[in-house]
Amino acid sequence: MESRGSCLLMICCFINVSNLHPLVRPSNGLGKCRKNSSMTALEVLAGGGWDNLRNIDMGRVMNLSYSQCQTTEDGVYLIPDEVFVIPQKVSGVETNSEIITSWLNQTSSTSSSINADVSFLSVLNGKYSEENRRMKTHQVKDNSVTSQVQVGQNHIAYFPMPSKTIKLVKQHICQRNSYLIMAPMSSQVLMLVPLWCKRTISASAGLNFFDKVKFDISSKESQESSEIRGYQSNVAYSLMQSHGGALFYPGITLQKWEESPLNNLVAIDRSGLPIHYFLNPTTFPGLPVPTVNKMASSVRQAAEQYYEVNKRPGCINPDSQNFNFQANIDDASCEGPITNLSFGGIYQTSVLQTTCMSNDYEARTRFSVPFAGFFSCQSGNPLANGQNRCPPQFSQHLAAISDGCQILYCVQSGVFTGGQLKPVHLPPFTSPPLIGMIATNTVAVMTEGDYVWRRKGWCSCRVFILVALVVAGTVFLMKKRGSSGLRVSRGYQEL
Repeated sequence: MESRGSCLLMICCFINVSNLHPLVRPSNGLGKCRKNSSMTALEVLAGGGWDNLRNIDMGRVMNLSYSQCQTTEDGVYLIPDEVFVIPQKVSGVETNSEIITSWLNQTSSTSSSINADVSFLSVLNGKYSEENRRMKTHQVKDNSVTSQVQVGQNHIAYFPMPSKTIKLVKQHICQRNSYLIMAPMSSQVLMLVPLWCKRTISASAGLNFFDKVKFDISSKESQESSEIRGYQSNVAYSLMQSHGGALFYPGITLQKWEESPLNNLVAIDRSGLPIHYFLNPTTFPGLPVPTVNKMASSVRQAAEQYYEVNKRPGCINPDSQNFNFQANIDDASCEGPITNLSFGGIYQTSVLQTTCMSNDYEARTRFSVPFAGFFSCQSGNPLANGQNRCPPQFSQHLAAISDGCQILYCVQSGVFTGGQLKPVHLPPFTSPPLIGMIATNTVAVMTEGDYVWRRKGWCSCRVFILVALVVAGTVFLMKKRGSSGLRVSRGYQEL
């Protein structure tokens, strides 16, 4: 009993000591550069992740270091070693005024180039951004169009070095974890449509904008014209946003705005490639080629399903009786024949499932909506001739996502037009395994070059098994070999 108690005490003490070591994160060298220089670091940098549906920054993907304390050519900003800067030595202010009749034609004021990427379903790019959702909501609710005025000034352009290694957020390559890897001033005005030509509306919007910010581009006579007064009387919603530069306030002058951007630069456009393009043997030279290819394929499939899950087919014409407020892809259902279908229930021959329509027998008729069946990625809709769609005059809505498979239901078009736009569905779309399996065998992978790679990984429970079987032998083993049985070695080793 004494030897057994000593053995268990030694093991527990060793485990506690080994878990006390803090996680060491390597420094990127920026702190040392700031000690030796008073320059500020360039905040907006390339090499970050980007959600092309929501138009938001998803954090750093590329490793950045400041070991060389590199600066821009004019000596104003500190920049990473992996980035080179092209100064735009051209002075000028760019203005633009346009009329946007449909939210489908809206282009982002800060990410138009990357939204035009066609690697996946490009029609969905930017459709879940706050800018697009705000425009769609006001255009549909107020029956209006949008006049947009932008004033911008370019300063520098910068690009990442393509030869640097990509930093993975997750090192696992299973399907579930693949989901986890993944300076202008503008005025947007939504207005009711008057009987003017687009040129007059666009000019009036521009003059109205410059009058509010005191840019002194328009004359006093034009500001007080009947066109301007008519334009202002038809404005249903107005929003002014300033990206970068000085803090925006009504009445800011052009001189004050031009003096401020150097202190607070922002990105006025973005471009890039899908992340799976960077997952290749060149950027991961320490991994076997089949492993890298499998990882890239898993990430690409996860991105494709991210787009697929957020497709909402339906009628996108607000003037149609079949208009679906939640739809973002046209499915040619705007001109379908008027159909009145009666729903006769649901049955199945496998596991019993229920669809709760309503338990309120007195008020259920008042809140009921016409219903036209279910369908999923594996089963068609019996009320639509077995097709994976809704019958004419009905729109589809997402009920649930089961292990990556969408389950949708059909209701009459237009009944859910009220309320807010539904948010984007974020990954993961698969459920985690009920039992966590820890592999204990060595895995061998054969590459194209006839090299054999062995996965290094040892289970820490071996020592506890030996303790339960032979106590004295375990004590002797730990005294003889130290604590090698508890060490965990990760990575790949070439044989």
